Amino acid sequence: MPQAGQQPTSSHQFSLKSPQKRKKPRTSFSRLQVVELEKRFHRQKYLGSAERSNLAKILKMTDHQVKTWFQNRRTKWRLLLIAFQ
Repeated sequence: MPQAGQQPTSSHQFSLKSPQKRKKPRTSFSRLQVVELEKRFHRQKYLGSAERSNLAKILKMTDHQVKTWFQNRRTKWRLLLIAFQ
């Protein structure tokens, strides 16, 4: 408990965790990649792991990048559906 005149300390000041990792820079996709991702998204909103791996290989992306792109695109799609209702 802080004494009179002292500010309470925040718990993160004395954390024993390793220093915070730097934020990854934003990924930029080429126009070709975006066009192909959008085409696939319009045909299929969800990809299985094998489909995702295959698409990532074709587009020279990582599985994680494709997975994240589809997650973000589905979110955008849902928001657009709500906005137009």
